[in-house]
Amino acid sequence: MLKNFLTSTLIVLTPVAASADNNEKGIEYYRAELFGAAKSFFLKQTQQNHQQQAENYYYLGQVYYKLGLKDSAKIYYDKTINTDPEYPFGYVGNGSLELENGNLKYAEELFKKATSIAKKDPSVPTLVAEAFLDHGKYAEATEALKKARKINSKYSGIYSTEGDMLMKQGKVGEAMQRYDNAILFNKNEKAAYLKCATVYKNLNPERSLEYLNDLLKIDPEYIPAFALIGDIYRVKGDVCKENSDTAGYETAYKKALDAYEKFISIPGVPTLQHERYAQLLFFTKQYDLAEKEIKEILSIDPDNLVMRRIQAYNNFALGKENIALEQISNFLKVTPLDKQLFVDHTTLGDIYLKKNLFKEAEESYGNALKIDESKKALLYVKLIQAAKDAKNYPVTIDFYEKYFEANPDYPTLDLFTYGQQCYSAAAAYTEPKTVEEEKNNPTIEIENETAFKNYIRKADEAFSEVISRKSDNYLGYFWKARLYTVCDAFNKARGHEFTGYAKKYYEEVLPLLVQNNENGARREDIVESYRYLGNYYYSVEKSTDKLEDAYNKILEYDPDNAQAKTVLESIKKQRAAKAAAAKAAQGK
Repeated sequence: MLKNFLTSTLIVLTPVAASADNNEKGIEYYRAELFGAAKSFFLKQTQQNHQQQAENYYYLGQVYYKLGLKDSAKIYYDKTINTDPEYPFGYVGNGSLELENGNLKYAEELFKKATSIAKKDPSVPTLVAEAFLDHGKYAEATEALKKARKINSKYSGIYSTEGDMLMKQGKVGEAMQRYDNAILFNKNEKAAYLKCATVYKNLNPERSLEYLNDLLKIDPEYIPAFALIGDIYRVKGDVCKENSDTAGYETAYKKALDAYEKFISIPGVPTLQHERYAQLLFFTKQYDLAEKEIKEILSIDPDNLVMRRIQAYNNFALGKENIALEQISNFLKVTPLDKQLFVDHTTLGDIYLKKNLFKEAEESYGNALKIDESKKALLYVKLIQAAKDAKNYPVTIDFYEKYFEANPDYPTLDLFTYGQQCYSAAAAYTEPKTVEEEKNNPTIEIENETAFKNYIRKADEAFSEVISRKSDNYLGYFWKARLYTVCDAFNKARGHEFTGYAKKYYEEVLPLLVQNNENGARREDIVESYRYLGNYYYSVEKSTDKLEDAYNKILEYDPDNAQAKTVLESIKKQRAAKAAAAKAAQGK
């Protein structure tokens, strides 16, 4: 619901009207409920005549009253009267304080004093109506507005105040009619435009922008409007971002940033828009500018949780992982659980991932899932990718298995890459360093063999399932063949004979590779297959003829293959040597 803006316009008394220019901006800030900005403005005003000073004191009294500092308000209302006893608003201010104290009779005497000074000014009884309205006295407020109407029924402040009263009663439609009436009677009634825009901000943002655009046509530098403009475009940007509309959210965020930048350019405006400005700088990846703005806010409000949060996010984005880790950790320690966000914990997890601290990252993501269980699969995808980047195969495999559990409908591609990780984990046991560690240590040898067989089994199951799901695709068959070359390598590294575990799998996949070899797409895989088979024929079957056939096949697909040429040339020489030896033996 729209907040109760003060609706008094500049009063029409000639002496006061003459002073308007001096205090106008401050009054506008006040009427827009920018009390901090209004206070800052009025306290800085100097070299005023007594009429201007009286007006200044009155609005300072109003500001302090709205800020709940009633004693300070009283001081400035009294200063108003002492500076210019013929300025009626000072009496209205004191009357409002008397209402606060329950002294209705004395308040009415002060209001009567004010109206007697300015009998032909409708703004005075309108202000009296606002004082009653502030204290929930609707009947008295209505009666005061009747008096204002008798003076000038076209005075815009009457309708603006009626709008405020209707808003307090929840009658939004009727209130909007009164605000529109205020604009009808005074095209320059800026506060009324602002109120209409505020009402529509969430109900109909486009209509709100229409009011704000009309307002800026009257005064292009009307600062209070820019907070609303920033808020509207910020929300528009958020919606576009959720819908993956990159161009949309970039445009909206740019407009929001421009609006906030104008708004926060004046001192004393609410911290909220400073926060939103800093957040948008972060969201638009302007991290250096965001850092500066965040520091300025925290220098004024060191306990600002929103900025403490964004500061950690921003430092992480700047590559300051250690600082970010300390900041987000401290933030979570002092922030109640009900105020912690999913992204707080995922950011902490992301920092741990950057430092390859997988256990800590998983724990942080687990805490995030306590806030939003629906994102479990997505978080495991992040853990998987980080572990893969670090080439930590066992950890990657563990995360994959948890991901499968969280997302039973996982795609075949994920299963395939899981199989590849199991393949890589098994292959690590063929490394010379690993084999060397096993020597003279039977315990390590047994542990390694058990782990190796476990990874082979998992990979085999994964690739078999891929084949089951995609029987017409070569990948599952081909990687199953590759997997069993690792078994050969494992035995060879430990001095065992080559047995050719992968032979049947390469034979099985070759027809598929040939079928999918358009434009040589599978040439290297075909060469790999025939090379393995050739090695098997030579090492296990001791067949030079089959070896020759295999390497001739390689040349069919790769005519420039140097290894094939060398092997075939060697076979040719061996045969020539044998023939020469046989001929020599016959001659003898």
